[in-house]
Amino acid sequence: MSGYPKEFKASTDPDDKSGLASFTVNNTKYIFKLESFEDFQIADKLLEEVFQQGKQFAAQAMRSHVENSLDRAESDHSLCDA
Repeated sequence: MSGYPKEFKASTDPDDKSGLASFTVNNTKYIFKLESFEDFQIADKLLEEVFQQGKQFAAQAMRSHVENSLDRAESDHSLCDA
């Protein structure tokens, strides 16, 4: 499943494989001309991989913060029991 709206509007000329690609990221719509639908698929795959990688980085950061908080809480609690 894609993390952003996207669209490719191909040329109406059968000899022209180019088209306009649009990608909306963080409420900003980016529109640019690409030479082919294959180029659009490459750009789409790149953005999707970046989107997935961002989710992984966020999950890793959250895990790290939770682990650090638990370690600090455990350490603080151990000092109180002494």
